[in-house]
Amino acid sequence: MTTSAEQLILNLQEIIALRQVNLIRIYRVDSSLPAGSVALYQQSTTWAFGHKFIKLGQTIYPIQQVLAFYHTDKVLSLYIHSFVPRSNASVFAYKASTKE
Repeated sequence: MTTSAEQLILNLQEIIALRQVNLIRIYRVDSSLPAGSVALYQQSTTWAFGHKFIKLGQTIYPIQQVLAFYHTDKVLSLYIHSFVPRSNASVFAYKASTKE
């Protein structure tokens, strides 16, 4: 059975493969503000996907934080909850402590 996070990753990987994405942009959504706020947080031409995380450059984002995405002109934009990104060390520690 595929989880919603796994399905999201599969959808994003399919878009990247079929549409030849050259750039991924991360936008942070801060819903704590009265009207909400969306700001470009990071963009990169290098990325990697896992079942639980998206790695953009050297920053790792939990896939559960993705609220929405869209694709235009070889750019994939991901909208995420405002949060503190994980470092590589914390992800490796997490993977070492789980049995996947």
